[in-house]
Amino acid sequence: MFEESLVSIVRTRDGQGVHTPKSKRSLRKVKLDPIIMIQLKKYLLWVKKEKLRFGMIHRPTDFLFCSYQSMGPLSPNSTSYLFKRLCERAGLRHITPHGLRHTHATLLLKGGNQVISVAKRLGNTPDMINNIYGHVLDSMEDDMVTTFSDSLKNII
Repeated sequence: MFEESLVSIVRTRDGQGVHTPKSKRSLRKVKLDPIIMIQLKKYLLWVKKEKLRFGMIHRPTDFLFCSYQSMGPLSPNSTSYLFKRLCERAGLRHITPHGLRHTHATLLLKGGNQVISVAKRLGNTPDMINNIYGHVLDSMEDDMVTTFSDSLKNII
């Protein structure tokens, strides 16, 4: 999938273990930016080398992100802790990994992307996007009025 800049979402992991995603919509392929894909490829190569160094083989079914100590999947607590430390080191306000999902959706909507496209990318329904991000869509209403008004000025 890396060649097509796609990442497959086929399972989830939480404090209770590994699960199939909540709904059929959650099973999806997400296209990523080429710069991110380059970094993911570099990281995957590092993981494979490290596992070999410890006498382990990286299987296609293994999680992409892993613990350096065990080379097994990162725990949700470890992910949150590491992300918090990265924010601190970068001098950024703390945000949770799940908060990044909300930021991503908000930026996509504010960028003019269709609700249905954002919903598909996140594995949600358009109704869920409208319910969760309605405030963003409401704030875009003024922009739509201005765009329409400007269009009329050019005609009249």
